Amino acid sequence: MVNMSKKREWLIQMRKESGMTTTEVAKELGITQQYFSWVEIGKRRPSPELAQKIANLFDFKWTRFYQKDN
Repeated sequence: MVNMSKKREWLIQMRKESGMTTTEVAKELGITQQYFSWVEIGKRRPSPELAQKIANLFDFKWTRFYQKDN
């Protein structure tokens, strides 16, 4: 069971505002859709390299993934 308090609503919102699906984002990043979904719901924290790719795609500071409550 995923702790929904870890869900990254901010990331989900950015993705939705971009008009991209989780499948499209995953393809762009070179990862599986499942893994990106896990990042969105807080089940996984991306590596610094992947965090940078996601941040570049959605235009935010990649260290946001490593701040408290993210």
